[in-house]
Amino acid sequence: MASLRARLAGIERHKLFFGIGSLLVTTIVVVGFMVENRWGYMKPDPKLIYMSNWKEGRTREEVKAAQAEDVAERTRAYWAQQAEFAKMEAEAKAAEKAKAGK
Repeated sequence: MASLRARLAGIERHKLFFGIGSLLVTTIVVVGFMVENRWGYMKPDPKLIYMSNWKEGRTREEVKAAQAEDVAERTRAYWAQQAEFAKMEAEAKAAEKAKAGK
């Protein structure tokens, strides 16, 4: 133990800090590889996009009708969502008034 103390006393302070730092970085990298090996890389779940199948030989009128139907459906869904948001906001304001009135 005394020889180790004598050896460390002879090393310049900045060399000691760099040595400890290099060991720390190496340890972090090795532990990272061990963790990755144990549990593996967690990929995010894939986002599935479903496509519509169309019959062969669709006419332009059929395409335009299908697009108009899709737009109408999206518009209905949008306004239904907006109505739900307005309802929730009105309920929150009513609850706030009731809380302030007490």
